[in-house]
Amino acid sequence: MAYTIRVASVDAEGNIKVVRVNDVTVKFTFKDGAGAAIDITGWTIRFAIKENSDDSSTILTIDQTVLTDPTNGIAEVSLTKAQLTLDSKTYRYDAKYITDTAVERTFLPNRKFIVSENIGA
Repeated sequence: MAYTIRVASVDAEGNIKVVRVNDVTVKFTFKDGAGAAIDITGWTIRFAIKENSDDSSTILTIDQTVLTDPTNGIAEVSLTKAQLTLDSKTYRYDAKYITDTAVERTFLPNRKFIVSENIGA
């Protein structure tokens, strides 16, 4: 599984840094062990931001059901600047998929979601 972020930065562990006044798109690409795309038609991608790693409740949850290119394993989750009116600080996020047969798996657990006033901060 690979991921890229637009209007933000991401490190090798999947920690995301965003500027809070911008729209952000997080792109996930699902591949099998041989590098072939996994067909994710019918899947939901759930992206959840929480205050800290011990918090069971979320500040923001996005369930993305309309996927960008599901037959090629590509899904994008969009966060609008209206949703990113969070305080400038470090939060935690989880990303999971829910298959068309209701199998759920968190593929990026408890990563940092850093909100700043500018990308260099």
